[in-house]
Amino acid sequence: MNRLLFYYENVVRSNMLLKIPYKNNMQIIKPKQITLNISCKDAVHNLKYMYSPYLQLELITGQRPCLTYAKKSIATFKLRQGMKIGAKVTLRGSNLYSFLHNLIHIALPRDRDFSGLTVKNISNKSNISFGLNTLLYFLEIENQYETFDFASPTRKNQFYGMDVSINFNTLNNVEIYLLLNALNVPFKDKLKKYK
Repeated sequence: MNRLLFYYENVVRSNMLLKIPYKNNMQIIKPKQITLNISCKDAVHNLKYMYSPYLQLELITGQRPCLTYAKKSIATFKLRQGMKIGAKVTLRGSNLYSFLHNLIHIALPRDRDFSGLTVKNISNKSNISFGLNTLLYFLEIENQYETFDFASPTRKNQFYGMDVSINFNTLNNVEIYLLLNALNVPFKDKLKKYK
């Protein structure tokens, strides 16, 4: 069993029962899915620039990404409807907990500019979304550094980033905040109710 999943099942669930009066155990908040998204605007000019972010996302998650396509044409960016512009992965089950463990305990602490998430990142649609500046925070990518072409041709010395969206089985922002605190996710600020 994954270390974070074991911690959630044996410690976090019982703590959440003490803080929030659930009617039964099936109502206890848990992460449902994590969606990771990389957009690569350089793929508009040449599709070969899509390979590196695609493979990096596969290496981080252990799951094959699916390509994302442009929904509409934008002449300013030379973008046509249906062009390949990115890749995304949806994680569930044990893959979700293993990625979340790597994110919380390895990737986020290695980011010097990261001082914590804000409460504003939690939306009313049962999820929290934030971005990572570079994928180099993950050990899988750092160990394969020479394999990949990180730099974008249009943005010199800048690495591809990633959008992370974690979805939960509740619409209550307080529950999401309490669960993430229990999983040791750092926050800059606190909910007004829990100051």
